[in-house]
Amino acid sequence: MNRPFATLCLLLAAATLGSRAAAAELDAAARQALDLDLAASRLAGASVAGLTVYVGSSAQDSRLREVWVQIDSQPLTRYLFSQRESDALSAGGLHVLLAEALTPGRHRVRAQAAAVGLDPRRNDDRSRAQVEIEIDKGNAPVELQLSWTPAAYVGKAALKAQTRQRSEAPLAADASGGGRYQAGASDDPRLRAIRFLDATGRRYRAERALRELQLAVPGLARPDAMPLAETAAPAYGAYNSAVGGSATAAGLETLASGCSDAPSLFCDRANSTLGYALLDQGEGLKAADAFRRVRAPGPYATSALLGLGWALLATPDARAAAKAEPQAARPGREPRHAVRVMEAEERGNAIRAALVPWIELIGRDPTDPAVQEGQVAIAWALAELGAQAQAQDYYNRAIKQLTDLLARVDKAKAELARAPLLAPVLDSPPEQAWHWALADRLPDPRWWVLPIGDAPETFHLEALLQQQPFRERLVQLQDAHEAGAALRSQRARLLALEAPEARALAAQIDTLLPALDAAVREQSRQVDRLALAELLAIKKQAQQSLVEARFGLVQLYDRVAEVASK
Repeated sequence: MNRPFATLCLLLAAATLGSRAAAAELDAAARQALDLDLAASRLAGASVAGLTVYVGSSAQDSRLREVWVQIDSQPLTRYLFSQRESDALSAGGLHVLLAEALTPGRHRVRAQAAAVGLDPRRNDDRSRAQVEIEIDKGNAPVELQLSWTPAAYVGKAALKAQTRQRSEAPLAADASGGGRYQAGASDDPRLRAIRFLDATGRRYRAERALRELQLAVPGLARPDAMPLAETAAPAYGAYNSAVGGSATAAGLETLASGCSDAPSLFCDRANSTLGYALLDQGEGLKAADAFRRVRAPGPYATSALLGLGWALLATPDARAAAKAEPQAARPGREPRHAVRVMEAEERGNAIRAALVPWIELIGRDPTDPAVQEGQVAIAWALAELGAQAQAQDYYNRAIKQLTDLLARVDKAKAELARAPLLAPVLDSPPEQAWHWALADRLPDPRWWVLPIGDAPETFHLEALLQQQPFRERLVQLQDAHEAGAALRSQRARLLALEAPEARALAAQIDTLLPALDAAVREQSRQVDRLALAELLAIKKQAQQSLVEARFGLVQLYDRVAEVASK
């Protein structure tokens, strides 16, 4: 076992073994923090907001991305919505934008919002809307709901503002509407806000808001979970059974045949896996059909393009010769899969056909193993066609790109050694929850064409965000982060009281905070281990591809020298 691979295995083992203990400690500390937080609220008195602003969306053809609110001449309050939060808003959730004190009298509220359309054929489908409303604040709290509404048949989307009025008693059938709602009813904005928090993974805030609401509305049950997308759990169970069974291709073919014409990542995964299973069995024509069924842009499109090229070169009747490990790509020495025996003209036409999908891989994410293999395969194909100069150019291009990628990996590792990956997120205010989606830290869509500069390297974050262990740690850390901020706020309120009970409760908070902070640091280290493991995996794959590219270039020079010597 080589040293980088052994280090990668050790890091993954450490992250797996330490994750459960760290997660258990963090969950226990968060639960204890919630109890202290609620006890402090009861003792110090719950702070009553003079104005609460909720934000929602009823548009299904667009997603809310940003909102700004200004009360009179006060500073703007701004919030950026992550993709998950935008989906939760469109599913009926409400986001509490602000809850603050407001003096009685007339006030002007100005709001502006921006949304992006879901039509993939239009990349400029962005719209903005604004609204201005005056409210007459009395002694009672005011609730204001901002709602992004869809465009009519003609016209534009609008941002609507409506004041809400709570009724503790049941409302008559003819008394509903006009902004009035019954406490605890399905249209209670507080209940919709809890559903929003649950759907976006903010468990601490959701549990705290629910328990406070249950004190006001006894017997209130937890709201149902908000489904943000159609689940494919049964389908993935069938997929895992097909992959794990003996008749892999047959099981996958059954799954893939049941897919609709609409693009779907699950169907793309099934078809891509089916294509490689058929390719390994020498079924080149059937494999090509499976690869062509991969429709949606995403993680399986590149592997399908790569596989389609090899499928056009695979032989249907040479099963043993076509066997190859999916990751053992060595186009510099031999094709990824055996090329069928052909006459010179037929062979040239087949290689040219294979180049068509492979060329589509040019300019894509170089951390993708399929893209790396595709670059080397293009150079190999050109060399087979006798285009020596072009093959040399593509080999050198692949070597340059892989060398730059390795330099970026080393830079990212050095940055990770200097500061934790989530340090900027942990330093941000808890109310700015969008930082936890890491959307503001993702790299430029074509980061690999930019020169390596002083900006932090974040190209590996997209792959990390697709890993379930990484997402789980983000949720746990966000809970602990919000719990710590809430306890510190409650501690300041308790110390202002003279009651002995307040001092005793503040002492309990002082005892818990160090343990909570220690659990956060340990979980942050677990996140760093996952990030380092991902960087090492990218480096290992890039080194292997770099060896293949360099070997192919040397082999090309040898071939040219051999021809010249004759």
